[in-house]
Amino acid sequence: MASSRIALFSLTIVLYFFSFPPFLTGFFSYFVLVPFFFILEKDLFKSGFRTGYLLGLFSIGAFIYWMNWNSGATQIQATGMYLGTIIYLALLWGIFGLVQNFICQQFGAKGFVFAPFVWTSLEYLQSMGELGFTWHLFPTTQTYYTPLIQYIEFTGINGITFWVVLINVLTYFVIKKVRSGDISIPWSMRRLIMSLLLVFFIPLLYGFVVLNSEKYSGGKSIQAAIIQPNIEPNRKWLEKDFAYTEIMRLTHEVKHKNADVILWPETAIPARLRVDKTKFDAIRIELRMQWTTLITGIPDRKTTMHADGKPRGHYYNSIYMIRPDRGGFVSYDKTHLVPFGEFVPSFLFFMKEMAMDVGIPDYYAGDSINIFTLPLFNDTLQADSVKVFAVVCLESIFPQLVREGVQNGARILAIVTNDAWYDGTFAPIQHSQIAVLRAVENRVSVLRCANSGVSAIIDPYGNVLAQTQNGTQEILAGSVWIQPQETFFTCNGDVFSIFISILTFILLLVLIILRLRSFRSHPA
Repeated sequence: MASSRIALFSLTIVLYFFSFPPFLTGFFSYFVLVPFFFILEKDLFKSGFRTGYLLGLFSIGAFIYWMNWNSGATQIQATGMYLGTIIYLALLWGIFGLVQNFICQQFGAKGFVFAPFVWTSLEYLQSMGELGFTWHLFPTTQTYYTPLIQYIEFTGINGITFWVVLINVLTYFVIKKVRSGDISIPWSMRRLIMSLLLVFFIPLLYGFVVLNSEKYSGGKSIQAAIIQPNIEPNRKWLEKDFAYTEIMRLTHEVKHKNADVILWPETAIPARLRVDKTKFDAIRIELRMQWTTLITGIPDRKTTMHADGKPRGHYYNSIYMIRPDRGGFVSYDKTHLVPFGEFVPSFLFFMKEMAMDVGIPDYYAGDSINIFTLPLFNDTLQADSVKVFAVVCLESIFPQLVREGVQNGARILAIVTNDAWYDGTFAPIQHSQIAVLRAVENRVSVLRCANSGVSAIIDPYGNVLAQTQNGTQEILAGSVWIQPQETFFTCNGDVFSIFISILTFILLLVLIILRLRSFRSHPA
């Protein structure tokens, strides 16, 4: 018994790890929960939270191993963030085990039919708030399979979660039937297999229809040039003029590419362009030579008057848009900061001094999004424009933030990031692949600029039109099409996720009431 439990436990961890990029084996996710279900069943549905939490701890711990390899942090900082993250994220698995055990105590093994509802609700909850995170969720496993994910223009990414868990449940039922002809599963083998085939092929068929339909009708295209300077991030701050000189050299090489927009990565140069007029004027002169617009990540500092009448400077992780025909700039301040990387969550205020002692910076979050109006020039005259929503680094993993930008008129998503802190790990590739989901959800083109990779151009259907290698210095140029129509998800948000969560809540409420009535009718 112990050896079979260890085997099932290990199988879950292995399947989960290899379900995610950079591996092309995302289909492993269709089976990752099956061993978990068998473990819960072997335990007679009595140790759900403990089993689930341990599985989550080891599975997620193996998956985000790279968080412990942050070259921009001390080992204490990196390990502390890594352990804190997996301890928190594993709660999803633990709570799922607890809730699913409760359901199966009422219905037996067939109670797993409710697993897609429970898991989807928990993933939705864990994606929200100051500690929200989506990197580790099932949708990321499907980003190489563009025909299978086109329907998220209606459901959002939690539609993928529901679909993946449903396949796991049907697979579990089929295995039980094959192994023992289990009569606790009321459905016949034929019905289960037909259901499994329909669940898989209906989204696939829809995806092929969409991908082979007439695209970009009524749309227009723009030319983009993405600068990937591949500057070691610690060196950038130690040799401040080196980063500026190098990225200006690369920008000058773009002059023959007729770019409508040039992108630089997150904190591209360690300069305060708000006050450094020399560098700002040099950048604008280069832009006027090419008559193009720059979108760049930049560290920013603003001074505000506090209640005590004293001025204080606040630091922001920002994005500037600098036009060739105007003297100033338009900016956006990152609104969703990285917990314990850029700020200490408000409800953990008592840890703030300790965090500052180990060097965690105290950035301020922006109070609202900002949509850039990107000018499209014909020679030196503006002939047209397109709305662009630009986000910084980890903001790109949050569907609701990007949706808000698209709702406000953006038809291009620009992502500036610096994943070089995790060079040599899977993190840069995984982060880049998540951008595919943002493209499909809202049918927007994505321009992704990373310091050392992976930079990419992605069309509104999730097709990666061009991308760089990680750890290289490159200029990525190409056209992106503008899709004028908004999606159901853009207009209505997480209707699917909310509906599933409400159904799950009602189910649990009814089961709790029935259990309480049973206790009253049959007291111990």
